[in-house]
Amino acid sequence: MVSLRWSSESLSDLNEIADYLKLESPTLAEMIVRKLLERGEKVIEFPMAGRVVPEYNKENIRELIEYPYRIIYEIYDTNIAILRIIHGARHFNPE
Repeated sequence: MVSLRWSSESLSDLNEIADYLKLESPTLAEMIVRKLLERGEKVIEFPMAGRVVPEYNKENIRELIEYPYRIIYEIYDTNIAILRIIHGARHFNPE
């Protein structure tokens, strides 16, 4: 069975997203974070469903879109790691 791990960076990304959205609406922040978590959990079912992340261009590093966010994950033999969650409008440098 494949396991899912959230990196410290991805959890930090979630906290930053929540903090930013709370300024507009705490309810909205909670809803968006919940959707991102649920979408992230779904990568276990179909890990190859996401597209290859252009910035990495590696077959095992993929992303799902939960508009307007990109959920970037890496596929290993027995587990999947959520690497980052970033706003689609942000410039992303994987290094």
